[in-house]
Amino acid sequence: MKGQMSLLEFTQKFATPEACLKHLEKIRWKNGEFCPHCGSMDKIYHCNDGIRHVCSDCGKDFRIIYGTMFGDSMIKMLPKWFAAIWIDTYQSKGISSIQLAKTIGVTQKTAWFMLQRIRNAFGNRDDDDDDFLGRIVEINKTYLGGKEKNKHASKRTKGT
Repeated sequence: MKGQMSLLEFTQKFATPEACLKHLEKIRWKNGEFCPHCGSMDKIYHCNDGIRHVCSDCGKDFRIIYGTMFGDSMIKMLPKWFAAIWIDTYQSKGISSIQLAKTIGVTQKTAWFMLQRIRNAFGNRDDDDDDFLGRIVEINKTYLGGKEKNKHASKRTKGT
């Protein structure tokens, strides 16, 4: 399949935090460098550590991950974030936080947090979107409802 990266190719390409940062810079700044604080595109200074950047207009420093799903993570976690994204999107049914934790070597709580951020980012929806399930939903091998005899008497539907 053209365009789909194998696990081996993926791990080789995004093995280091630096490689992940370079990739994020290429994606985020595809239309030119800008400050996420003030939006200025005038001049962005790059610090020697390769991680921080400073805006010439507002003077604030920032990391390329500022304002993204990776925003408050440590830079050294980026390869694990990238792996979590690859694994979650590669699996047709997704992955549980317990399995992801074992796979990438983090705690279950961290894996759950990562999956929530990833799925929210790929969902392309606002948190206050009340009509989220108003669109087409696909359900496989699912039984909805329940047996009438197991429902509370006030909840039972007559004649079913």
